[in-house]
Amino acid sequence: MRWNFIISFICLCTCVLGDSTLNKKIGSLFVAPACCEGDESHRKDLQTLIQDFHVRAFLVKGGNSISQRELISYLEGLTSDPLLFCMDAEWGLGMRMKGEISYPRNLTLGAVQDNKLLYLLGQQIGKDCLSTGAILNFAPVVDVNTNPKNPIIHMRSFGDDPEIVKKKAQIISKGMQDVGLLTCYKHFPGHGDTFQDSHVCLPMVKKTLDSFKKEDWIPYDNIFASVMVAHIKAPHIDPLYPSSLSKKTIKYLKRLIDKDTVIISDALNMKALTLNYSVEEIACLAYDAGIDILLYGDHIMPNVEKIMQNDIPNAYFSLMKKFQEGSFSEKELDARLKKINKLKKRPSFFEINKKEGLSIKQALFEEAMTLVHNREKVLPLTLKTKINFLRIGASSNKLLELLQKDFQVTQYSLEDLSDLADPLVVSVSQLNILKPNFGLSDQFLELLKEAPKNTIFVLFGSPYSLKLFQNCSNVLVAYEEDEMAEIAAYKVLSGKIAAKGKLPIKID
Repeated sequence: MRWNFIISFICLCTCVLGDSTLNKKIGSLFVAPACCEGDESHRKDLQTLIQDFHVRAFLVKGGNSISQRELISYLEGLTSDPLLFCMDAEWGLGMRMKGEISYPRNLTLGAVQDNKLLYLLGQQIGKDCLSTGAILNFAPVVDVNTNPKNPIIHMRSFGDDPEIVKKKAQIISKGMQDVGLLTCYKHFPGHGDTFQDSHVCLPMVKKTLDSFKKEDWIPYDNIFASVMVAHIKAPHIDPLYPSSLSKKTIKYLKRLIDKDTVIISDALNMKALTLNYSVEEIACLAYDAGIDILLYGDHIMPNVEKIMQNDIPNAYFSLMKKFQEGSFSEKELDARLKKINKLKKRPSFFEINKKEGLSIKQALFEEAMTLVHNREKVLPLTLKTKINFLRIGASSNKLLELLQKDFQVTQYSLEDLSDLADPLVVSVSQLNILKPNFGLSDQFLELLKEAPKNTIFVLFGSPYSLKLFQNCSNVLVAYEEDEMAEIAAYKVLSGKIAAKGKLPIKID
């Protein structure tokens, strides 16, 4: 019944406007979610958006590379118009798809000093995305993470130094662009100093305009196809509106970017906006502020259904009304669509090369290994000698298995530790930045105070936890809970490789 009413209303609006080309133009402003795992009703919703609401861009997610290619082929068969297919693949296809590679997070990459390897990563992510039929990747994240307790950016940032963030983003972005994948810098004006998640509320960032310019806006000195605007409240930029609905914010952004760069909103169905504005208000304010593409996205199917059956249709009608009343200019709309249409090129096609991708991933973890302290010169460990091993958290057994090949290893629990003559390797994982002491127990914190000087702590998690390990004699940062990170850590411990990484953040 809902769709019948909507379609009837479309026909009525078309008659009133007297120009169906305007309807098509308005539809071209939207990006809708397209889920590979959606059922037949989801495909019917997609068909309605294309054929009745003239939506011509989609954020594709879920499934695998094969099912994504099949879904894209299905969507292309519904219209003769060119379509724009986008992905959210900050750390590769594995971010949104099953069975595909997840590359190291940006904060890990911030430690990597081999720029050629970072460029190869950009190329590999580019090829992987293009293999699915996507042409625009909503990456890289260029937020400068100046808040150690940032719940939403954190490992997605290259670090807290604007120049390092800028350099890493340029290299990886160039790799993606050189194979034909379009990039999107995000999240302007800067999401790095928040302590709230814009998916659930509107974060407040009280930085001065000068601070934004000197920190958060430095990475935007580059050439990229598009830029995404965040949902944050920055009162020193605009005291009234969130950034994505703010003319003042977009005005500053336009001074930094090329005139052909497409400005995209973060998902307009996020609670940062919907808790304070209606669907209709959000769409009209965003467009009026200067947003070129109105993005809607989610991965939970009931939310996706709401977007497709309610949010986009209502946003579409509200914009149509504004144009009908003369509040919005069709000439301005044409200028924006000219920019958007430049993105809709046919991508080159690549077959996914997982062997090459996994090789790059392993190399990145090895280059990222950061030896923060080796005060007692315990590392590298002498092969075939006795060592002790303690695991804190639920990391895999990979590190232990590898150490057992080269050393005589005795395992301990935290409760069983006593005076140990041989070196003790402590594997630490499940570090949670939102919990007191990163979720580490009081008993473990006591170990930190009393640990023998030949104890080696290996951190498979946030480097911000280093503030708890400042007085420890030997600390290796491996950054992530990943078997390849464990392999890299083993190689450093056993002297097979040197630790070349540099901390991408400052520890107070």
